[in-house]
Amino acid sequence: LPEVTQIRTIGFWTRTMGDSAQVFSFVVVTDRDEIYGPFELGDADAVYYFDTDFTAQRLRFEAVDTSGGNTGAIEIEVYGESAG
Repeated sequence: LPEVTQIRTIGFWTRTMGDSAQVFSFVVVTDRDEIYGPFELGDADAVYYFDTDFTAQRLRFEAVDTSGGNTGAIEIEVYGESAG
């Protein structure tokens, strides 16, 4: 993110290749090594949104539970406001 941000909402849309490459749950790791989640995804049909309340500038998304294969995201969204 361009600056330290108070993150209020995260959106995640998992990709799928039929019966593989789907993320079922993930965590978010901040640049302060804080871990949030796991966040559960119902399916690969749309973006799922999660209310959050933490501060960070850099985020890493880590898959916790997957169907295996070349997992990934179609879209990741982060919403918040400057914490500076």
